[in-house]
Amino acid sequence: MLARVAIWCAVSSKAQAAENKTSLEDQERAGRQYAESIDGQVVRVYRVPGHTRDLVFWEDAARSMSAYRLLRQDVEGRKFDVLWALDPDRLGRDPALSNQVLSLITRSGAQLHIDQGNYTVEPGEIGPRYIYSIQSTRAKEEQERRKRHHRQGMEARVLRGLPAGNWPYGYQPIYVNGDAVGGKYHPREIGGVRFATKHYIQGMSYGGLAARLDESEWAPRRAERWSHAMVRRMMHNDHYAGYVTFGTAVNSEPSDKFPAAWDPVTFSAVLDERGRRKRPGNPPATSVSGLAVCARCGWIMTAARKKYAMYYRCNLHAHQGAYGRSCHPNHVRVGELYTAVEQSIGLLTNPAIIREVVRRSIPDRLAAEERVERLLTRVEGLETTRDRLTRLVAEGSVKPDVYRRSDDDLLREIESVERTCRELEARLAAVPDVDEYVASVQGAAKHLRSREWRGSEVVRQALVRSGLRVFCDGGKVVGVRLVLDDRTLECPYIQDIILALRSR
Repeated sequence: MLARVAIWCAVSSKAQAAENKTSLEDQERAGRQYAESIDGQVVRVYRVPGHTRDLVFWEDAARSMSAYRLLRQDVEGRKFDVLWALDPDRLGRDPALSNQVLSLITRSGAQLHIDQGNYTVEPGEIGPRYIYSIQSTRAKEEQERRKRHHRQGMEARVLRGLPAGNWPYGYQPIYVNGDAVGGKYHPREIGGVRFATKHYIQGMSYGGLAARLDESEWAPRRAERWSHAMVRRMMHNDHYAGYVTFGTAVNSEPSDKFPAAWDPVTFSAVLDERGRRKRPGNPPATSVSGLAVCARCGWIMTAARKKYAMYYRCNLHAHQGAYGRSCHPNHVRVGELYTAVEQSIGLLTNPAIIREVVRRSIPDRLAAEERVERLLTRVEGLETTRDRLTRLVAEGSVKPDVYRRSDDDLLREIESVERTCRELEARLAAVPDVDEYVASVQGAAKHLRSREWRGSEVVRQALVRSGLRVFCDGGKVVGVRLVLDDRTLECPYIQDIILALRSR
């Protein structure tokens, strides 16, 4: 009698299927080849064209995907003898769900064949069950790893000056060998950006602008009509000034990968108009917000008011109940911070000092890159060891409890190595071109020659991006630093660098 074979085909998205070359059709073809190899007959093909990662319980999966409902009915009716699947990940994106499928199949007396590994789980067999359980757990780990790598890739992309997602209205990407290496103006859209910018600066409302754009020759990209929200998103997108973001990552200088629709003067006018329209909330208190740092704990200080005086205080100390750590109040008058910033202009315009800051603040690039390569090789070796352990436990050479302890130790070591690798890669991605950084710092410093900078949000943002930080302790300014990496705050004081340069 021919074995009755059911085939399970599932992908989480079309993009995943294209990337891994495991479309529903590819899986069905592989399943039918397996049926032929065992002289079986295909009696059912289950198809899941879009599998969510959030499902854990069978009931939830059955409600959202008909394949799970049909599978239960066929199992209860004993309609097949073996279920073929590409890997455990296809039966459930979460290990909890995929193991429920395994239990359902084997409890009915049927078998489950997994193509990735070429093994069959039969009722009562222990070895293949271990392999299946390990594979499903590894799949979950790989999902988390892919998400981390995706986030790191997007952050590195932003630091190179490329947007992490879709190019905004007015732009289209430039492709070289299938990769987007830059952007250019979209000939049928950029006029709408300029039109909207001009009238926005003049004070036209978002709704009024949407109506004017509907009357113009510029159509929205994915809608029939312009809306209040579309226009607002456009006018609040710093991409048009050359700045791109992803989470907390932002390029420090206008990108050279695409032309900026807003020149510095226009961008300044847009920022001023945003400030005029901003509703009461939490705007920057003064032009030194984001520049003052507590020298004891390294936390950014925040503005506060006492009677008629504005001052800055240690934010960690102010919210120690929420953070679970304490510092000292460290109140510094805002006037002292203004004075410290203005007195640093001579330092910020000295290329020798800035270059020395860069030299001291970043690791040697070549040494760091070589270390990253060694770490990646180490991860590959650890993964190979985990695979070897999996085979040994399936063969019965290693006890399950010994395997679990060893695998946990290996996994912790892998996570530690990958964390170190990510930190190094992020540090390397954040390293600026020295000449560009010198020009950036000097460009921010030129505004300090006029006291008008104290009321300019544009200048404040430029100073924050330049890395200028004023360190305070005991109610006084104790030093000024250029900090290339806000997460470490280990950059030497500029005053120390001056002494080192003079001693040469």
